[in-house]
Amino acid sequence: MINQIIAKLNKNLVAYEKVDNFSIKPGIYAIGYNAELFPLLSAKDIIKNGKIIYIGKTESSQEKRDEETHFCSGGTKNSTLRRSLGAILREELQLIPMPRSYTEKTEKRFTNFCFDERGEKLLTEWMKDNLSLSFWEFDGSVDEMKAFEIDIIQELVPILNLRNNNNNPWRKEIKTLRKICSELAKQYRA
Repeated sequence: MINQIIAKLNKNLVAYEKVDNFSIKPGIYAIGYNAELFPLLSAKDIIKNGKIIYIGKTESSQEKRDEETHFCSGGTKNSTLRRSLGAILREELQLIPMPRSYTEKTEKRFTNFCFDERGEKLLTEWMKDNLSLSFWEFDGSVDEMKAFEIDIIQELVPILNLRNNNNNPWRKEIKTLRKICSELAKQYRA
């Protein structure tokens, strides 16, 4: 079953700009890379056009998760995908990390950083220009969907999945880049 889901996700990858509509059902989504040179120097010759770089699940809908969070300016504070891409693109796009909240008291306000308004817009534009999407609707239980998601991540080893992906050769490097953003968010002054 996992191989069938992966085949469907690969086959149905569509550039973001060509997505006609987003599913309103729960399921598993794939984010693909849609350009020539991946922005992480150590992966630029390995991550090629058409490669799945992130797998996720949504218990609500693709519309809510992809369109209204991942591909939405201001969504970084709720999107590990955006935080990882932003950390990779921070210097290139001159992104400025900031705390996701000024009222939150936990360290998560820094580890789940976001970018200033300009940076959020630049990151969203980059994502819309360089990424593709695919979706597999799933009407089973949340536990079954979670198990499928983990199995697909472990099979594909997508570069931007950090959790449940111990074989990811870029995991440590991306975590380090995110840590730098977290530290910069602590220093941010509005």
